[in-house]
Amino acid sequence: MTPPRTVAMWDYRVTNKISYRPTSEDHDESITGQQIEEIHIFVEIRHLPPIAAPGPKKLTGEENIAA
Repeated sequence: MTPPRTVAMWDYRVTNKISYRPTSEDHDESITGQQIEEIHIFVEIRHLPPIAAPGPKKLTGEENIAA
């Protein structure tokens, strides 16, 4: 089973958290310091070079033995 594309998930979460606006139903909720910190972490990860989200990697001989 192939793992999901992680970069897409990061992009989605960054967009969701930055665009969050309290509505009348959840007027007492606001973006917390922790959420702001998470946004910054996700944005930093998102701007890493593409190699940060590798596709299937080729196994070397030693890894084949371990697998």
